[in-house]
Amino acid sequence: MSPWNVLTLDRCVAKGIALCANQQLWDAMKAFDLTFTFTFADGDSKTTHLLFLIKAIALFNANHHKEAMLPIQELTTHPNPNPLVSHIVEAYLRVQLGTIAMDGALHKEAADYFTAAVNAGIFYSKFDIHSMYEDFVVLFGWDLKPLWQIANQQHYHALFQAGQIGEALEAYRLMMDMSDETMKAIFLAWVKNGMHLLCSGTRHEHTRLQMAKLAMLSVDDRTKGLPSQKYESPHSQNKERPG
Repeated sequence: MSPWNVLTLDRCVAKGIALCANQQLWDAMKAFDLTFTFTFADGDSKTTHLLFLIKAIALFNANHHKEAMLPIQELTTHPNPNPLVSHIVEAYLRVQLGTIAMDGALHKEAADYFTAAVNAGIFYSKFDIHSMYEDFVVLFGWDLKPLWQIANQQHYHALFQAGQIGEALEAYRLMMDMSDETMKAIFLAWVKNGMHLLCSGTRHEHTRLQMAKLAMLSVDDRTKGLPSQKYESPHSQNKERPG
């Protein structure tokens, strides 16, 4: 691509992002569509793919979440020139959606979003994605360094808040198994320091005690050799046993 085309492309991208931020979506889409004429003409599939992601992020930031996630889901489930960056964008936006759901006390919905973010994170957890994909840092101010950590911690948090205790322990196992020693220490300290807050926020005393017991088992043993634990709902104790 010629230097002139690169300059024009950059200007169109900046214009599209700015128009989305001002909710001028029709004009924003025209600006983004213009960028594709340059990449299609040059047969630059990687840049075209990146532009699709940038366009989706701009839509997401304009609070058009469903419209933004549809193309990202398509890119992550079909062959494309750069699967890694597709999963990074998916994970970042899933974390944002999970955070919004948590703020609205929609814990099960949040857990689903964080589960998707963690699953996407398996593809990039071993890479220095912050330095690899500085475009997102520059264009949107993203901090990708803690993405894996935040996705896993909030996944664990949301599952506990939703009362999905077994799934929370599985989430703990996953984040410990997939992390290096430094990250394991961070997760372990976070669970120990934050568990009393998670447990005290539950509605039923029986649930709180069950959560505390299971959580401490997972922390103390680091889930190695942890016996299978069955979570018993407080409501089940009130049911009559069959004669």
